[in-house]
Amino acid sequence: MDNIPIPSKSDLQARSIEPVSSQPRVWHGPDPAPLHRLLLDACLAPEKAAQTAWEEWLRRCRFDQEDPASYELAAMAVARLGLLAGNGSEVSRCQGWKRRSWFLSEIAIAAAERLRQTALQLGLEPTPVGDLSTYNAGLEYAGKHLPIRSIEVYFPGAATSDLRRLYASAMEGPANGVIRSHRLPLILRSRSRFPEMSTPAGRIVWLASRNWCRFPPGRLRWILEVRANAQSAPDPLLLAAHIEDQARQLGTLAAVVEALRLTADSGPDDGLLAPVLARLTARPVPMTSRVRLWAARHQAGLGLQALLCRRLHPP
Repeated sequence: MDNIPIPSKSDLQARSIEPVSSQPRVWHGPDPAPLHRLLLDACLAPEKAAQTAWEEWLRRCRFDQEDPASYELAAMAVARLGLLAGNGSEVSRCQGWKRRSWFLSEIAIAAAERLRQTALQLGLEPTPVGDLSTYNAGLEYAGKHLPIRSIEVYFPGAATSDLRRLYASAMEGPANGVIRSHRLPLILRSRSRFPEMSTPAGRIVWLASRNWCRFPPGRLRWILEVRANAQSAPDPLLLAAHIEDQARQLGTLAAVVEALRLTADSGPDDGLLAPVLARLTARPVPMTSRVRLWAARHQAGLGLQALLCRRLHPP
């Protein structure tokens, strides 16, 4: 641990702010691109339709020029279809992507355990969010856990010195190299609002709010995660009530409604999310939630936030 440079306070605070590019990201609209939708069908549709969608995607795609969302969904489609996916070079490369993602996941799991142990020593209660919360919930796709792409943990009440010690513990061993190379992002925060991540409703609200408010279609795996969380809930009506309560408290109900509509349209017509959408649309969506969604779509305030960060915490 002595050889690991400890980040300054400005470094830690900068990690909690999304990177701002000089070129604004484009709002992709409520629907994924046509090639993304083919991959979603390959991941979610019945077997025959999934195989057809996969073959159509292979015919139309330019594999070397696709985006990360496509590679991720393609690897998941190959895992689901098995021999039906074929044995071409694209399939072999998707399997290699999957092996790489699980190599990083094993490092993330070990780092998360070190964070938990250090937090216990400091008297803090860690709250894993994002991919870690999905992994801890035991959610599976095609019979296996979903890979961990980032380490994001909240430590309510943590001081800056606590965050530095937690950061150092996470950076031990192989995690040092993969985190520094940005192959496995590490995000530690002490102050933020989030739903109850230990419940399916809380995870659905988090996934919908985070991915729909920011820059859709994002990585698109969240659509599969929303469906997996909905399937894990024992009572659909109770799930709908909890989603509404937590989305209203978080102020992201407009984003959650739109995201769940897309999720319902992207999967098989099984009515999985019908009770949830019926509950969420029974009452008007608050105007503050609509304004929040508009601001997120147009990146309102991100430029000012980045400017203030640079002024208050110069490198």
